[in-house]
Amino acid sequence: MKHLSVKARVTLFYSVILIIVVLLAVGVVFLTVDFQVENSSARELEQTVKDAAEDISFYDDRIEIDPDFDFYKNGVTLVLYGEKGTPLAGTLPQGFPQTMPLVSEEQQTAGTGDTSWTVYNLYLKHPNTSGIWIRGIYSMHNSVQMMRLVRRTVWIGLPALTLVAILGGYLITRRAFRPLTKICEETRQISSGNDLSRRLEVPKSKGEFKVLTETLNDMLSRLEQSFENERQFSADVSHELRTPTAIILSQCEDSLRGEKTGEEYRAAVVSIQKQGKRMASLIAQLLELSRSADAQNLLEKEPIPLAELCESVAEELAPQAAKKNISITTDLDQSVVMEADQVQIIRLLTNLVSNAIRYGKSTIRLELRRVGEEAEIAVSDDGIGISEENLPKVFRRFYKGDTARGHEDGGSFGLGLSYVDWIARIHGGRAQVESTLGKGTIFRVFLPALPAEGAGENNG
Repeated sequence: MKHLSVKARVTLFYSVILIIVVLLAVGVVFLTVDFQVENSSARELEQTVKDAAEDISFYDDRIEIDPDFDFYKNGVTLVLYGEKGTPLAGTLPQGFPQTMPLVSEEQQTAGTGDTSWTVYNLYLKHPNTSGIWIRGIYSMHNSVQMMRLVRRTVWIGLPALTLVAILGGYLITRRAFRPLTKICEETRQISSGNDLSRRLEVPKSKGEFKVLTETLNDMLSRLEQSFENERQFSADVSHELRTPTAIILSQCEDSLRGEKTGEEYRAAVVSIQKQGKRMASLIAQLLELSRSADAQNLLEKEPIPLAELCESVAEELAPQAAKKNISITTDLDQSVVMEADQVQIIRLLTNLVSNAIRYGKSTIRLELRRVGEEAEIAVSDDGIGISEENLPKVFRRFYKGDTARGHEDGGSFGLGLSYVDWIARIHGGRAQVESTLGKGTIFRVFLPALPAEGAGENNG
């Protein structure tokens, strides 16, 4: 059973149910027809005998039979007998047993098979003289033939109709499962090829197969995006490692090519060290990325006052901003508290402010406020901004923005904003960016905040 296809299982199931129903219907039909035929014959026989009794009259000293007495009426043969069973009038059907006893007002049967009869006797008693018997004999030949015809029709017709119903049901089932067969074939073709951009054809009719197709298409879209991200990730990592590797090899080859002064060797070693640190930093960040899938389960959440963290990060990065003649101003709602991992939130704030310092010109503004049930962190700068076509890319790994925005990356690998987006998501929030080219950029992070009453208690 478990090795059968779904179509075969469905067909087998309703075939068994249909056969059971047909057998029950046959039994009911046979029982009903037998009962109706026997009951109808018995009623007809009894009524005919009683009607015949009305054609017999009793007088003081005699019994008189109507001259128009009909000895064969409604398929019933009538025979009259004397008090002691002596035949008086009428003819018995051929083969009927003449010695059959007379029993008043009881249904009796005689013979078997096609030569069977149902018998009903009625005794009429004369007050002053002997009585008279009326025997009604009904031949069951026609009833037996009719029953045989019914049985033959049922045994031939119902199995034929059942077979037609099973075949029709199988065809309907196969037609109903045709979209599933098509889905399987298209999925097999996609999985055996290299083109994940293909999509399954969505059925026009509504139903489970349409939902299944749309679900599979969504899964293929996510898979395509995942593979594309992996390819882009590998390409970006290769690109980031290629430059420092080339510099290190170049410095080594140049140093081995001939005699150098101590200062030249020192410069070469410093250059190699710088590129080695850059590679070590990239490797460390890549290792952290590889552990990010399980980081959500390792978060150490606790109620934290966001304003204090914002002030701490702003103070810590102020000297770095001052080197570029950039000032950091804050506007913080002291009542905002959220349950979060403090280390990760500090990292989020540091990345946002560091990014603003890297691309800002003179002023950075750090704001914190409550918006409904969320805490909104906004970091704005007055830099050159981001072009509209590049806005959807800013949270991607290794993205460094436009040429104008990334010409001084300061050793950045383009991972900071991707961490911001990831940290926001694992805390149940989201990150957004707004930018006007030539005027500046605003990064907004929305995180779930504790209720205001809880905030007041935590700030005690």
